[in-house]
Amino acid sequence: MNSDKITQYLEQMAAQLGVAAEHVYDVLVRQQIASGIVDIVIATIVIYVLARTGRWIYANYEKTRNNWMSEWGFGLAIFILFGGFGGVSMLYVGATGFLHVLNPEYYAIREIMNVIGGAAR
Repeated sequence: MNSDKITQYLEQMAAQLGVAAEHVYDVLVRQQIASGIVDIVIATIVIYVLARTGRWIYANYEKTRNNWMSEWGFGLAIFILFGGFGGVSMLYVGATGFLHVLNPEYYAIREIMNVIGGAAR
């Protein structure tokens, strides 16, 4: 989609909304901040739970260390596999959340462009 079409869609939308266009944009900007904060909180909680669970599994594994494939050793291996993926994905979610909080206008405009792009198809 070229910039002329985007400008045309934005002008049409602003003409239809009138004074409400500015209000809609303000709401979208505030929503981006709220979305970013929620992402940061969820990522922090999940990473904390993963860290505490990993420490608990490892502490119990140390008690039965003589047999690596004991229940605790297997639990530790599974946790490292799935907890690693979960931790990395939560780091991404947290970083994206920070970006939403730091630059909400960009993400508001991006959301408008996604809606316009979907409507143009």
